[in-house]
Amino acid sequence: MESRFINPPKAEGSVRDVKLHEVTIDALREQRKRTWKGNRENFVFQNTHGHTIHRHTLNRLVVKPTLREAGLLDNRSIKETRASYITNALDCAERMSFIQRQVGHVNTKMIVEHYYRFVPADDDGQKLESAWKSTSILPDLGNGDLELSENKR
Repeated sequence: MESRFINPPKAEGSVRDVKLHEVTIDALREQRKRTWKGNRENFVFQNTHGHTIHRHTLNRLVVKPTLREAGLLDNRSIKETRASYITNALDCAERMSFIQRQVGHVNTKMIVEHYYRFVPADDDGQKLESAWKSTSILPDLGNGDLELSENKR
């Protein structure tokens, strides 16, 4: 049997629990049934010989043909799904600290410098307005309460 080494992550903070959608968990469980065969050494995704799949092979045989079949650009790699995840999470207003933990960054600096891009949207600023209104403690000026309190002095 081939020797395999799994390297620890570059940063200690990269060891983490990752939140996955139930659909993803179900798909991984189904794939595990097909390939795992009860050996803790086995990976969920394996080649036809039961060994780990090299990322270049995965790109060449799975990712690029799938993208081509879907009519999308096929010059992307599996690694770019990470960037897509981060930018989509930002676009969906996930908290940056949550995204940081999901992808194993020790802080949000990498996300801000490399993934976050400001793309103007029609509703820019509306969330700030809503936040301001929800925390406002000033009386409603429309009913005259402020004027009455000033006149009583």
